[in-house]
Amino acid sequence: MQLLDAGIAFALTLAGLATVVSIIIEIIHRALGLRSKGLRAMLEQHFDDVIAPTIKTNVEEAIKDENKDLAKELRDLREDLIKKMTTNPLVKLQKLSWLPDRVVNPLSRYTEVTALDFLNRIPETDVFKYIKLQGNLTIDARLKKFDKKYEEYEKAISNYFKRRAQFLSFVVGIALAIAVNIHGIRLFERYLNDPELTATVIAQTDNIELAIASAQKRQADKSDTEKNNIEEIKTALNQYNELMGNFSGLGLPIGWEFYPHCPKDRDPATLKNYDPQCRTVLSSLAEGAAVKKSSIIPRIVKTALADPWGFLKWLFVVIITGTLIGLGGPFWFDVASKLGSIRRKLGGGGSAADSGQPPKPKDSHAAVIEKITADSKSTAAASKAPKRRNTKQRPDSETPDD
Repeated sequence: MQLLDAGIAFALTLAGLATVVSIIIEIIHRALGLRSKGLRAMLEQHFDDVIAPTIKTNVEEAIKDENKDLAKELRDLREDLIKKMTTNPLVKLQKLSWLPDRVVNPLSRYTEVTALDFLNRIPETDVFKYIKLQGNLTIDARLKKFDKKYEEYEKAISNYFKRRAQFLSFVVGIALAIAVNIHGIRLFERYLNDPELTATVIAQTDNIELAIASAQKRQADKSDTEKNNIEEIKTALNQYNELMGNFSGLGLPIGWEFYPHCPKDRDPATLKNYDPQCRTVLSSLAEGAAVKKSSIIPRIVKTALADPWGFLKWLFVVIITGTLIGLGGPFWFDVASKLGSIRRKLGGGGSAADSGQPPKPKDSHAAVIEKITADSKSTAAASKAPKRRNTKQRPDSETPDD
C-alpha cells in the first residue's frame, strides 16, 4: 500500500507543479498580449484571403471615378473592419475614467471575436456596403462563406495556441525543475520512506483539484478586454504565490538544500543536514579543497567538477522531471485518481462514478445570417418604394442577383 500511496503523492505533486507551470504560461500570454496579437493576425488573413477577393470588383467599380488606389482602399477597409470588430461599443462610458484615452481605449478593446461576434458586427463595417452590392453571390451566400471560413481560421488559431502552450509547458516545466531543483527520484524515494509526508500530500488532493479547475476555468473563459486581462493576471499571480507557499510549507525534498548544492566545508554539524550524496562528494575531496564561498554557483560548479558523473545523472533526472511536469496538471491528477481507484479496490472501496458530457449548444449562426439578410433586403425594398410603408415583408423574398 505504501508504494501506491507514494505513487499517488508523487502524481499529486506533479499535478500541483504542473498547475504552477500553467499559471506561469498564462501570465506570459496575457502580459505580452499574445492572444490579441493572434486575433489581429487572424482578422487580417481572413480579410486578405476571403473578404478582399469577394468585394474587390465592387470596390474597383466604386472608386474608378475618384482616382483612388485600390490597394490602399482595401487596406483602409481592412483596418476599419479590425477596428469595428475589436472596439468595445461602451468605450464612451470608459471616458468617465481618470485615465487618458490612449490608455483606456486599449484596455477596453476586445481580445476575442467569435464567428458569431463576427457576423453580428460586420453590418457596422465599411466592408458591408460592398457586400450588399449585386454580384455573382447573394448577400446570404457571401455571409455564409465568410462565416464558414472564419470558423476554420478560428479553429486553426486555437490549435496553434494549444500547440504553443504545450511546447511552452515542457520548456517552462524543465526550467522550473532546474531552477527549484526538483529531482523526481529523490521525491519518490522520500514518499516511499516517509508515510507521514505522503499522507500530508494526499490530504491536499482537494486543494490541488481546485487549483487545477481554477486555472482551467480562467483559460477557458478568455478575457473579453485588456482590462479584464490585467485582472486575470493579478488572480493568476495570487494563485501562483499560494501554490508555491503550500509546497514550501509541506517540507518536500525540493530546493537547493540538496545535491548538487553542497556545503562549503566538511563540518559534521553542517553535513548532517545536507543530501547524503553531498557527504560522499565532500569526503572524496582533499583537505582544504571544499568551497569556502557561500554563493550557490561556486558550490554547484565545485560539485560538478568533483563528481561529473553524478552531476550529469542529476541533470538528466531533473530534465526528465521537468518534462513530466510539462504533461499538465489534469494529466497527473487523472493518474492520481486512477491510482486512488486501484487502492480503493484493493482495500474493498467502490469505484469512481462516470461523468457525462454536457449537450452541445444549438448553432445560431444561420439565424444571424438570415436576420442580416432580411434586414438588408428590407432596407433595399424601402429605398425603392418609400411610400409602401404598410406592405408586409415576405419571409422568403430574394433580391435579384447576377
